[in-house]
Amino acid sequence: TNGHAKKLGQTGMGGCMPCACRIVRSGVTSSDWADGLQMAAHGGRIEWLCFALNRLLEGASDKSIHDIILERDEQGCSTIMHTANDVHSKLSGLTLRLLSQVVAFSTPNSEEKRAKVRAILESEDTWGMFPALAAVSLNNTVALTAFADLGARFWDDDAVDQPTPSGITNSMKSSIIQQAGTSGNETMKDLVKAIKANTDGRNCCAFCGKSPRGNAPPLQACSNCGRAFYCDEDCQSRGYGKHKFVCTTAEVQQSEAWFSQNISMPKP
Repeated sequence: TNGHAKKLGQTGMGGCMPCACRIVRSGVTSSDWADGLQMAAHGGRIEWLCFALNRLLEGASDKSIHDIILERDEQGCSTIMHTANDVHSKLSGLTLRLLSQVVAFSTPNSEEKRAKVRAILESEDTWGMFPALAAVSLNNTVALTAFADLGARFWDDDAVDQPTPSGITNSMKSSIIQQAGTSGNETMKDLVKAIKANTDGRNCCAFCGKSPRGNAPPLQACSNCGRAFYCDEDCQSRGYGKHKFVCTTAEVQQSEAWFSQNISMPKP
């Protein structure tokens, strides 16, 4: 009937959940799921994302969640790229944590887990831009905070794929980073510094963003996931309030303080 969603992607844009359930019951393809995830991620529709990710974990598609998140739309953007472009909801950081956690949860092997999480975080578009770099160009500090926590990079110097003819050049990428690093936004500067350290292969503290210098002791890796590094126990303790939402083996607990400080919606 008129007014009801016809495709799953339409419900991901904010349509009613009964329509989403009706369409899913009638049967949807992996591309339909990808379309829905992309629309929900772009608009910060957390309730829809939770619904879809739970259904996918239950086996609603014959394609893996990892592969569905990597699917690109007609403009060449994956679900993660759409998340980086969510500059209005202030929920892009939570979306990134949800997507990373689900991919990690659905991948039993620890080495494969790490590779698959990195793959979705660095799913470049057809122009050769990584999601974290897109978030910088959009001044999306909410998403960048999560990208820094998750160890994302701005680009991969070791990539073997040749850039597309229409792709952005290395000088253009460097210019985006340089402009952000010289802005008056101190938060942006710190986040760019942390993600640039990941890009250059230098470990930096996931809490304070500093890299060890001179004779300073090496950073300590999180004993649960091995992905986050800290200066010392103090930085690890202070940073765990956020890190527990992305740590692949840590129990995710309700934290009203974290929600009230990081997302613009009523506390759970």
